[in-house]
This record gives sequence, structure tokens and C-alpha cells, in this order.
Amino acid sequence: MILLFVGAASVTLPQSDDPIREIQRYYAQHQTAVTVASALQILAAPLFVLFTVALHRVRGERRGGILSVGVLVAVAGVVTSVLPLWLAIASHPSRSQTHALVRADDFTDAALFALVAVFLLLLATRIAPAWLRVVCVVSGALNAGRAVLGPIGSHVLDQVAPITFVIAILIVSVLLLRDEPVFAAGDASGP
Repeated sequence: MILLFVGAASVTLPQSDDPIREIQRYYAQHQTAVTVASALQILAAPLFVLFTVALHRVRGERRGGILSVGVLVAVAGVVTSVLPLWLAIASHPSRSQTHALVRADDFTDAALFALVAVFLLLLATRIAPAWLRVVCVVSGALNAGRAVLGPIGSHVLDQVAPITFVIAILIVSVLLLRDEPVFAAGDASGP
């Protein structure tokens, strides 16, 4: 989770509505920071899959609702990290390449936040402590909001949404590590 947070919080990437020259200049000037942040997020993906596998096993699900969505979140996280990495290490990408990659990143980023929202809301339906359900629902709503607002140019939830996701996952992780009940007793079914 630390990798995910550091990767997400360490750089603020330009958006496709920024002037192309500024985008190209940004990636040229911040090549190391973007490369490190992207690498950290890529490294966090398999760890997140392991986390969702643990949730799946602890819950005893017969079907893979949490696991399936968790894997999709990890895949979307990798895709979202690869595009800025490509721009950071590319040798003088053209204006059209730059615009296409940044625009694609806007949409993959939105998909990632939408999947994070689904994961959190799915988790909220299975969690036993009511206060933790509230945390997951609020974080899910913020991440859903970020998924919708990002592509239309609003950046109001850019920092808050991922931070709430990391907090929710961190709380669940701590409860699991302390062997405290996280899921409703006897609830092993579900989508």
C-alpha cells in the first residue's frame, strides 16, 4: 500500500487539455520522477492482487467477486502507469504521439478510479464493522466522482480520492493482520 500511495502522490501529471509544448516540457524535465512513480505503481499491482487473494480466501468466497474486481484494479493500475512511463522515457515524441498518449492516460485513469470505486463498494457490502462500511462507501463515492470528473477537466478529487482508497485498504489490512473479524459471520456467498 505504501508503494501505491508513494507512486500516486509523488507526481501530478499534465492532462490532455494542457498545451502540448507544456506536456512535452513536463515529461522532459520530470523524467526521473515520472519513471520512479510509474515503477512504484507497477510494482504495487501484484501486491494488490495478493491482497485481494487474501480477502477472497479469508472471506471464503465460492465465486471471485472481490478477487475479480481486484485483479481488474491491478491491471488498470499497470496500464495507467505505463502510458506516463512511455512518455517519460520516449526520445522526443511527436506532438500527435504526446497528445494521443496523454489523452489515453486520461481515460485509463478514469477507468482505474471507476474500478477502485466498484472494488470499494463491493467490499463495503461484505464488511462486518459498520464504521468500516462507511469508510469504504465514502471512499468509493469519492473515487467514482474522480472517475467522472477527471475526463472533463476537474481535478478537485485528484489527491483526495486515491488517499481515501489507500486509507480504506490500510485499515482492512491492519484488521486482517490483527486477526480481527472483517467480514460478516457466515457470509461466504456472493457475486
